Amino acid sequence: MTATPNPRVASLLLALVTSWACETPTAESAGGAVDRSAPKADAIRFFVANSGEDDHSVSVIDHATRSVVASIDVGGQPHGSAPTAAGDRVYVTLESVPEVLAIDTRSHRILWRASIEPNPDPRMPSTRLNEPSLVLEDRLLYVPDVAGQRQVIVDTRRAEMVGQVAMIDPADGTVMTAPHNTYASADGEWVFATSIFSKKIAKINADTRRIVRVYDLAGQPRPAALKDDLKKMYVQFSQLHGFVELDLETGRETARITWPEKRASPDSFTKCHGIGISPDQKQLWANSNIDGKVYAYSLPDLEPLGSVVVGDLPNWLAFTPDSRFVYITTQEEKKPRGKVTVVDTTDLSVVSVIEVGRKPKRIHRVEVRP
Repeated sequence: MTATPNPRVASLLLALVTSWACETPTAESAGGAVDRSAPKADAIRFFVANSGEDDHSVSVIDHATRSVVASIDVGGQPHGSAPTAAGDRVYVTLESVPEVLAIDTRSHRILWRASIEPNPDPRMPSTRLNEPSLVLEDRLLYVPDVAGQRQVIVDTRRAEMVGQVAMIDPADGTVMTAPHNTYASADGEWVFATSIFSKKIAKINADTRRIVRVYDLAGQPRPAALKDDLKKMYVQFSQLHGFVELDLETGRETARITWPEKRASPDSFTKCHGIGISPDQKQLWANSNIDGKVYAYSLPDLEPLGSVVVGDLPNWLAFTPDSRFVYITTQEEKKPRGKVTVVDTTDLSVVSVIEVGRKPKRIHRVEVRP
């Protein structure tokens, strides 16, 4: 593993280290709706969805020991997940069977499974669930159905599907195809849903379940990262080795970052997969499938901080609450198991490499409380 930090930003990194030493992380750094009276987390865990054909599990990594402390058989190919702000549950979507399940983060037991009804539109009979988001104080889970061209809505208290939002552009009535990922605003009031083949992102009012705005893009949106203030969104495209900055007020692309392409992407569907903003909103990290690196930038100016080689097909990333460490999944398709690489964001050094299940995809942080 090698890191290539940019010496021009050494002073910035020093300032970040100083701020971390002086500030106490809060539950707000997790994003979303937060109970300010919640007790301090007694464990930080990372839940990893392993998507191998012969490995339908979720690996649980303990941050303190940087080791896998549990492997949960979920009974189907997991794709995405969403942890609650309270840290008591993780909701997992299954891609091979139309189900959403809830996992207790302390006991690692599966609490319930919710079967997802097929789209009543006969033109869209199949269902494939992808990356979900929790909204409205974690009461509802919005789940993109990449095959059914809709957002499925699951009530987490009733443990059942309670509705759907058809991915129809209100401006012209066209179907926004292949909804892949959802992103909730920090206040839990809005859902941003990507549509790969239509090259659009839909903004949905989580309460009224209506699409209120559609952003037209210059490429097929893959993973994205949303600023807490809802002013900017950073989006990876299938055929772009890099990412773009999208102004959510004007709808315009305001910056484009590109990286050298020294070979074809080993993933024929996309050149990049995985992008995230640190909880303190000061850094952005983005994965490259082509060179097996993760690139770091300062925010809001997008000054490059450097890059780190992490392995084959990096897929997703997640930060610790204090923004000090970032966990990156790599699928390592030619190997029997994938891995998670832990990088120190202050000096871009690799501090640990953790073996997980086959073809790990999404990874999310959970702050487990007493």
